[in-house]
Amino acid sequence: VFGRGSDGRLVKRARLPADSAAANGLAVHDSELALADRLGTVSLWTVPATGELELRWRRDVGGRVTSIGWAGGPLVLVATWEGRLTALAVEDGAPKWSVDIGGRAEAPAVVDDRSVYIATKTRTLFRVDARTGAVRWRAELPGLVLHRPALVKETASGVVEGAAPEQTRQVVVGSWDGQLVAYEALNGRLSWSTSLGERPTSCLLY
Repeated sequence: VFGRGSDGRLVKRARLPADSAAANGLAVHDSELALADRLGTVSLWTVPATGELELRWRRDVGGRVTSIGWAGGPLVLVATWEGRLTALAVEDGAPKWSVDIGGRAEAPAVVDDRSVYIATKTRTLFRVDARTGAVRWRAELPGLVLHRPALVKETASGVVEGAAPEQTRQVVVGSWDGQLVAYEALNGRLSWSTSLGERPTSCLLY
């Protein structure tokens, strides 16, 4: 972990055990980071502006980690080499649920209010209930996907007062055969597909 010195140069603040084989074994939000090591352990750290890093918790997830999905929400989503997705509570690292996803997910899971979406190297896209871990649907992908899905949002109608809540309408992924595909968030049906002509390395929405 590096900080910035008074002269603008990087200054090493701490050295933490990490798994170099897990390209997405690190997730950062604000002043906190979740990190996986080679022993199948995930830890959550607070990184203050100055002073020592603080370990909030450490949890053994029962297998070497391939990716960590976390964007500051209540769940840290951990995928393992054994093809499992486990949700850990951000407060204390307690396991909330664990589900077999049948393959390695090297790209992090993404989550909205009610659902988790994750793509595996077995060419499968999953929607998992964020509260229970139940699989809501699975869809076959045209090729390998090594980046996180992108969620297309829509604003719910009928809200009179306050900000209208957003709901996920489509889940978009790009596969290594050069396809960009979108699935309906409700049922996993294919909405559309288009050829990019090149292998995508990421998928972002603006």
